[in-house]
Amino acid sequence: MSNTLDYTHHQIDAAANATQAAVKRGDWATATNLWGETEDVVEQESSGCDFYNILTPRTSSTFKKMATNSLSAYLALTNTDDQLNALMNGVIKKKLNTPASVTWGGQSNAVFQALSVDFMQPVISTVDYLLSNNIHTVVYSGNLDLICCTVGTLEWMNKLKWPGMPAWNRSSYTPFFTANGTVGAFTKSNANLDYYLILTAGHMVPSDQPEVALTMVNTLLGSNK
Repeated sequence: MSNTLDYTHHQIDAAANATQAAVKRGDWATATNLWGETEDVVEQESSGCDFYNILTPRTSSTFKKMATNSLSAYLALTNTDDQLNALMNGVIKKKLNTPASVTWGGQSNAVFQALSVDFMQPVISTVDYLLSNNIHTVVYSGNLDLICCTVGTLEWMNKLKWPGMPAWNRSSYTPFFTANGTVGAFTKSNANLDYYLILTAGHMVPSDQPEVALTMVNTLLGSNK
């Protein structure tokens, strides 16, 4: 067992280190491709751990995604939630008067490819700019998200040079209650920076925890309806 774990650790570390090296070189397109390869390695070595929610049950479609070995094919398979697709391409599409020729999710691969050079670049300086100009800034993360994990989110936030950051770090987490009175998240706020740690949610917070997401949005908009 130990040898197996050591081998798995080595495989994942090797892929992650190659990605990090590309980031350090500023070779952003390569970094994005290597990030995709790192996902492949993690999924292969974990028998299909879902980057969007680590507790998502493994199914035959999970292994189909793993077998693609193509970032484009992988992206095409990320929007596989039948209920969400039916909602967005049904009642929501009608509500927004979306043209019949436009399908929700149909443009995701083209958009990702167009932004592939931007995808791995840090935006810490941009967030610093927003905070320093007194713009209300909100960061949230699901505790089951692997692609934008909570630990990683807090790590880049700790690199902010905003003068209010020391006070924000000293502030305490408080429970965030949904409309039915349950704790759906923990939040930490100071001045114009709010952070929400969403419980039992992955990358797609509105899909995993819709009530928590709605309560958060209503709170940020100053409405508790």
